[in-house]
Amino acid sequence: MFISINIIITFCVFYCNTLQLNYESTVNYIQLTPCQSSFKIGIGKYNFDYDALITENYYRECTFLIESPAKSQMHMNATISIPNLDSSNFCTYSVKMFDVQSISSPTLLGEYCESTNITDLTTYSNIIYILIKISSKGLFQLDIDTA
Repeated sequence: MFISINIIITFCVFYCNTLQLNYESTVNYIQLTPCQSSFKIGIGKYNFDYDALITENYYRECTFLIESPAKSQMHMNATISIPNLDSSNFCTYSVKMFDVQSISSPTLLGEYCESTNITDLTTYSNIIYILIKISSKGLFQLDIDTA
């Protein structure tokens, strides 16, 4: 229960604070920066890139909201590189992705604490919320095809 409330509060704080940072993009390649940004995309194929060393947003949590046209879905593939810097089983660095069907109850699509490739992930809504906290050697690439 506490985790759900924390996610909802974090999402609401993020969403309210990023409305002024909306970037409408027709470019197919987008660097995920600055932290706490939102992006509006159209119908098509997009590549989002987050390299912690390039963006200098390592060791802290960054959040992003990606919104496609109303009534569209996002079909996604992702490559996540999270070097295991400690031997504990604790998820120190991670990428979390949420499908935002409603602001009050975003659905966790996945939490990734190690390097992985994700294929054929589909949202039910037109909004995805991403939380990234990775080291300076981390990398996150997301391909989105909207339909």
